[in-house]
Amino acid sequence: MRYELFIANRFFTGNVNKSRISRPVLFIAVSSVALSVMVMIIAVCIVTGFKSEITNKVAGFGSHIQVKNYDNNQSYEETPLLRNQPFLSTLKSDNRIKKVDAF
Repeated sequence: MRYELFIANRFFTGNVNKSRISRPVLFIAVSSVALSVMVMIIAVCIVTGFKSEITNKVAGFGSHIQVKNYDNNQSYEETPLLRNQPFLSTLKSDNRIKKVDAF
C-alpha cells in the first residue's frame, strides 16, 4: 500500500467515537483542495489556449519572415532598408513566396 493512501485511510477510517467533529472538517478540506487544484488546471488550460490564439492573430498582422537592417545602435528605432535592394528581384521571382512588400 502506498504511504499517501495509508495516511488518507487512517484519517477517514479512524475511531468513529473520537472523530465525530473532525470527519466533516476533513471531508471539507480534502474536497476544497481537490476543487482548487481542478480550477487551477482549467485556468492554465484556458490561458494556454488564449495565448496560442493571440499568437496566431498577431502573426496574421505581420509576416512570418521580416528582413531588417542590422544596426548595432542602442535606440529602439530601426534604421530602414533601401527599397532598391538587389535581393528583392530574386525574392519576387521565387514561386514559393507569395508576396514581397516594403513598409
